Formats: sequence, C-alpha cells, structure tokens
Amino acid sequence: MDPRRIEDVWQYLYRGAYWRRGPVTMRAIAVVDVALWDIKAKMANMPLHQLLGGCSRDGIMVYGHANGGDIAETVDAVGQYIDLGYTAIRAQISASRNICATRKKPTPSSRTTINSRRANSSAAKRPAMPCDIPSAWQNG
Repeated sequence: MDPRRIEDVWQYLYRGAYWRRGPVTMRAIAVVDVALWDIKAKMANMPLHQLLGGCSRDGIMVYGHANGGDIAETVDAVGQYIDLGYTAIRAQISASRNICATRKKPTPSSRTTINSRRANSSAAKRPAMPCDIPSAWQNG
C-alpha cells in the first residue's frame, strides 16, 4: 500500500471484512491515520499543520493559577501573574467571603476566575458573592 494514499488505507482498514468497528479497532485506525499524515508531511518536507491547511490562530489565551496559604498570599500571587503579563488569572481561595480582596490587585483588563474549592452541587447551594465579580465556578 502507498502511504501517500491515506484515504485508501483508511477505507481499507475501516471497511475490511476482517475487523469489526469497535473502539479498539477505531483507535488503531486513528493511530495509523495520524502516522500516515506524518509520513506524508515528512515526504513533502513541510510541517504537518501546513500540509493540513496552516495555522488557524496566532495565539491562545492562557491563565495563571494563583493560590496561597491565606488571602494575603493569594492576592500577592495574583499580582505576580499580572506582573508576568497574564491577562487571565485563576485565584484559588478556600473561603468565598475573601474573594473581593483579589479584585484590589488586578487591572481592569485582567480576568479573575474564582474557584471556591467547595462542594457546590447546584446553583442554589452556591454561596452568594459578596461583591460584583464576574466568576466561573468549578466544583471541587
């Protein structure tokens, strides 16, 4: 088989009477598919992402995870991420009543995501926010 004819190889593996199309077989076909695309890119002497159409974006937003032993350490950690140039910071705090303190440090262009680390099973059981902070909740 010619490894450059990826669709033919894929169809042979997928439609072959010998294999049933269960999760193990589909995973094996996926591995072969990725390997064939990699071989084709190497033969073309170009990165795989260029062979598949090029970059779709120039960058992505990442966030810093600020935490500390108490609220003061957490606020300092948020400030350190801002100094590093982060525009999104996740502040992990053990008690929701101290959440407002983290907003004293970030700039208006910073985003702070609050993670209460409490078992909040539904929106009705989430603690009331003591100040106006856009937040994203993660139960944990």
